[in-house]
Amino acid sequence: MPDAYSFDIAVGRYQNSCDPALADGHWEGSPSPRATWLPNACYLHPYTRKEATTCLANSRVVFAGDSTARDVFNSLREKIGADIEQPDKHSDVFVKTKENIEMQFYWDPFWNRTDVLSKEQHYGGRTEGGYEHVNALMVFSAGHWFIKHMGESGYGQFGHALDGILDMVASRGHESGAIADMVVVRPVNPVIPAKLISTRRAISRSKVDAYNAYLRKVIGQPRVVEDIHVPEYVEALYTAAAQHTSDGLHYDQRVLLSEVEMYLNRRCNPILFGKSPAGKATCCVRYASIGWRQWATVLGLGFVGCLGWAWRSFGSASQGDRSRLKRLMVMGLPSVDLSKDVTILALGLLYMLIVDRTAYLPKINKYFSVPTFTFLTLLYLVPGFISLTPRKDTTFLSRYQTDEWKGWMQLAILIYHYTGASSQPVIYAFIRCCVAGYLFMTGYGHFIYFYTKAEFGIKRVVNVIVRLNLLSALMAYTMDKDVLFYYFGPMVSVWFGVVYLTMRIGRAWNNRPGFVLGKICASGVLCAILIQEWFFQPFFSVLGAATGVEWDARESVFRLALDRWIVFVGMGVGLCVCYLKSGAVDVARYRTHAIWISVAALVVYTLFVTFLQSKFVYNSYHPYVSPIPVVAYTILRNSPILASRTSAFFEWIGKFSLELFLVQYHVWLGVDTKGLVGLGWGGKWTGFLVLGLVFFGMAYTLEGISGRLVKALAAGDWSTAVGRTALAMGVMILMNRAWWFA
Repeated sequence: MPDAYSFDIAVGRYQNSCDPALADGHWEGSPSPRATWLPNACYLHPYTRKEATTCLANSRVVFAGDSTARDVFNSLREKIGADIEQPDKHSDVFVKTKENIEMQFYWDPFWNRTDVLSKEQHYGGRTEGGYEHVNALMVFSAGHWFIKHMGESGYGQFGHALDGILDMVASRGHESGAIADMVVVRPVNPVIPAKLISTRRAISRSKVDAYNAYLRKVIGQPRVVEDIHVPEYVEALYTAAAQHTSDGLHYDQRVLLSEVEMYLNRRCNPILFGKSPAGKATCCVRYASIGWRQWATVLGLGFVGCLGWAWRSFGSASQGDRSRLKRLMVMGLPSVDLSKDVTILALGLLYMLIVDRTAYLPKINKYFSVPTFTFLTLLYLVPGFISLTPRKDTTFLSRYQTDEWKGWMQLAILIYHYTGASSQPVIYAFIRCCVAGYLFMTGYGHFIYFYTKAEFGIKRVVNVIVRLNLLSALMAYTMDKDVLFYYFGPMVSVWFGVVYLTMRIGRAWNNRPGFVLGKICASGVLCAILIQEWFFQPFFSVLGAATGVEWDARESVFRLALDRWIVFVGMGVGLCVCYLKSGAVDVARYRTHAIWISVAALVVYTLFVTFLQSKFVYNSYHPYVSPIPVVAYTILRNSPILASRTSAFFEWIGKFSLELFLVQYHVWLGVDTKGLVGLGWGGKWTGFLVLGLVFFGMAYTLEGISGRLVKALAAGDWSTAVGRTALAMGVMILMNRAWWFA
């Protein structure tokens, strides 16, 4: 395997160094049971059981030493799901998993068992097909027993035992390659004297420090041939973990698990993510080189924008009226204002590329904490309430209300993503209802338009679809991602198509409420039947063969099925609103009842989600229960007391909520939303403020640009609009096919 330390590892100020980047970290949430060690300069990938076993499959993991080695061994064993009956604490442990991972622990507190060294010297041979039972990881950990049982002579005996390990590693390296992919000699665990029992009082901090200083002096930095090292990141981890030990010597599971995660990142990141680390890890792995398609998207847009601006501003007058070049320029180049927009758009995409695909800004892990989440929530609620403004338009779900609704929901989603709150079932359920709220407005708004205006022109379809997907498509090409990764635009596009077809089919009878209600119900049932992998997979396969895209049918079905009913509920509410406006029913008579029912519904829903054990359990209920809080909110928001005022701040945010949702992926968040972008100086909150201002300013700017570009594409009659859109899509398909063949 490639040596982790030999990579040109791009982690900001720790260029070419994996270990110092891991060591420069801090405890987040200490001393709670959820505490974790987080590096300050790179994103530590949290390994799943599947990822860990994939990396270690067909290999051997060997630990030798005292109880500190056994603790880390057991933590790794539990991580990969290798269950055993609890053995005697001074016994060897051997276990083999179904992935053919051999885990071995040798009880060897004095590093003097010759059978450990002799056995492991003969392991680790390579075969032509790759590795077969190679030692993936060897960990040696001892020291406390030398101090406790050997007194003053322990220091010399420790050095002698260490020499034996180094001789074994060196001899194996000279004969036929390294004895293991990664050999670790752990620092001696620091002790907390006040917590030590009387029989361990001889183990002092000064002696532990002396032993560790000797380890660093003898071994130093990782060797070039044999990757043997004293991990400074482990020493940093334990030095700052005084609150995580109850007996002053052994540390709790959070510390052990953090150590295991760093071993896995150091050994496995180059193996699993070396070719494509984007969106997975930035610790101990190089950033991937930026591909030609990514550069072509950014530089192509920039070139067109700059050329259009320069020629429209200075070059058009220098050519004769009958010049072929002039006619070509007039037809192909955008106006001066649009050229500026295209250039700024290219700069925005370039900024995303630099932020999330290079090492110029560090990427760090998220960590959820209730105080942080509460503070950020209050941070956006305060200006929202302060800016409440009287409105004359009090119609049901007026433009003021829908923009406000989009605004506060988008801010809630941003805080949810930034704080990593997806692990909290109640918050997750609330955010899922926010997404349902967006889709409710999709069904409601487009239904009202088609129902009242009866206008089904193709130009509107092009305008809506392009507006929803223009920025996400350009970001997909720039960031080398699937366009479905930015799922919101494609998902809303599908539901817009459903609303359009539902209202267009049989449109001659749309003036009959009963007929329209029947269409809505039939459409809902049909979509519930067709939102299945067997329906989408053939279409995606054909599309992939024709265009080179690789869309995931399972993920698409998950996204659509999760909110399979809410769009139709929005259409139904729209139909009810139109019917009630006709005066057929005395609305005032039932208003009070509706308000109290809505309050009760919100209370019942809140109690329901509070007792759910996980977000995965909630997902099974969400399609059926999400209409309850959404419809209840619309009724309460339009009650006489609340309908007369809306928040100007939330309305402003709502006008560019789509761009906020998209741009967050690579500007405020990092590692494709898994982590956060930092500044590398000033701390987390400085990065939050500075990068947050850039993020909001960028999203606001791109909203205006996207709107003007869509308007330009859709200008003229419907055939011209379709032609321009088809040309743009054709260019993207050609780029995708060229990339696919390359």
